[in-house]
Amino acid sequence: MSGRTTRPATGLTDTAHIILARCAQGLYPVGSMLARAADLAVELRVPEVAVNSALSSMAGSGVLERTPTHRYRVAEQQLWRVHLPRPSLSARIAAEQIKREILDGWHPTGRGLPSLSAISSAMRMSADDVKRALRDLAAEGLIALPHPGRPALVLYEAPGDGASCTPHLAYPAPGARFEEPSCPERGR
Repeated sequence: MSGRTTRPATGLTDTAHIILARCAQGLYPVGSMLARAADLAVELRVPEVAVNSALSSMAGSGVLERTPTHRYRVAEQQLWRVHLPRPSLSARIAAEQIKREILDGWHPTGRGLPSLSAISSAMRMSADDVKRALRDLAAEGLIALPHPGRPALVLYEAPGDGASCTPHLAYPAPGARFEEPSCPERGR
């Protein structure tokens, strides 16, 4: 951000966090025109009103520029007045664990993950760290965070998804014994 002081973007909505992360990662490159709000809503699987609110707040933070045709373009990073704070070690660990479970097919495509509180409890991590992990996974496109207070929706289709077995919950109750699923169709 070339010497310019920016503030951490800690009060962002989930949708704004995801768009900011995608801009910072170059998935939406500097100078590129973002898709229309309706198309972004479909891509991110969130309500259009959430996208409109996120785009407006990000324009106010200098991340996006509004064009005369009422579209949004990713601004040069030196104009950004916010940045994503580096995730804590716990948030990175939570993201890696959840990502591994999704990639291994523990959470079927189109199904919801356990609730934020269930994941936090099972991982013995703060809800803030798990929420950050979920936001980062949504920015990667593995999950969608469709509505606040609802479970994240798995978007990634694991190889062999649709096999007729149902894995055990990946987050057993605290103190419960963790068991591998038995899925002969998937080689487990």
